[in-house]
Amino acid sequence: LSYTFTNTKDASGAQLLERPMDQVKLDITHHYSDSLNVNTSVRWVNRLKTYGSNGHMPDYTVVAVALNKSLSNQLNLGFRIDNLLNEQYQTSNNYNGRGRYAEASLRYTF
Repeated sequence: LSYTFTNTKDASGAQLLERPMDQVKLDITHHYSDSLNVNTSVRWVNRLKTYGSNGHMPDYTVVAVALNKSLSNQLNLGFRIDNLLNEQYQTSNNYNGRGRYAEASLRYTF
């Protein structure tokens, strides 16, 4: 669990734009075996000042889940879903955050 408070100001003392003041992140990893683990991540962002939209964007929460399976000492399989709950949010005025998406990976190390 981590909390970040960012208090950035310009020369006149106003909060800098596009920098959230509050962020909380929770990461939980469960190891089902030596070769299989699942990670769940929850990130909450609040007090993001931006142009327009009365100055501040609404807070938002994004959840991600990742599964990693070691197939051998050199071969790993991964699957991840970001924005699992398909949260509709904006990271700045009129710039939407990414909707739910998934990715798979196969990694070989030598």
